[in-house]
Amino acid sequence: MKYMEERYRGEVLPLTPKKTGPLPVVTLSREAGCSGTTVAVNLIQRLNQLQAGKKDRKDWKVINKEVIELAARELELHPSMLEPIFKGEKKTLLDEMVLSMSSKYYKSDRQIRKTITNVIRFYAGQGNVVIVGRAGVVIARDYPRALHIKLQAPLEWRSDMISRKHGISPAEALKYVQETDKGRAKLLSDFRKGASDLELFDAVINCQSFSAEELAEAIFRLMEIKKLI
Repeated sequence: MKYMEERYRGEVLPLTPKKTGPLPVVTLSREAGCSGTTVAVNLIQRLNQLQAGKKDRKDWKVINKEVIELAARELELHPSMLEPIFKGEKKTLLDEMVLSMSSKYYKSDRQIRKTITNVIRFYAGQGNVVIVGRAGVVIARDYPRALHIKLQAPLEWRSDMISRKHGISPAEALKYVQETDKGRAKLLSDFRKGASDLELFDAVINCQSFSAEELAEAIFRLMEIKKLI
């Protein structure tokens, strides 16, 4: 909101990528059924406790849906029109041609991905953020003060978590997990330019083995080791 207010007053230029960020950044990727946002919230609570009492305090925040909202504003689109990109769906060349001729609000997938990149790098450049998903691990990979975490777990465990959380059948939960995993993998593929998981992530953690609080504490300790806090 601060950015949008400043943009409205003409105090900042349009979103532009930043090569480096002086403040720490955490990206949190996750497989479907791994509670990335819950872990991120626990983590920033722990981080902000550390900030308490500091004169130059800068609170940590979680960035997730904010990426969609700000990118949509930049593109003058409804946020729902960006969802296919985040689900890994890609328009065909024919789709692109038809849509470009039929709507003045049309934006190509390439334009959308570029704007998403700029938004992620804008937030990462502000520092003290935990970016959940949204291909943040790829887009902010070159930031020198960053920690990139992936949360994963066995398929059966994740399907069971989704089934109980949303009150749906095991079969529905399994289908949801598989489709969501496929979409997220496609999203990363669109941004990663051939990089492997070994190149992208600093640590991969099995969610089945830990609670959300324990996962947050583990990430906090890794941040200490990397001297991000």
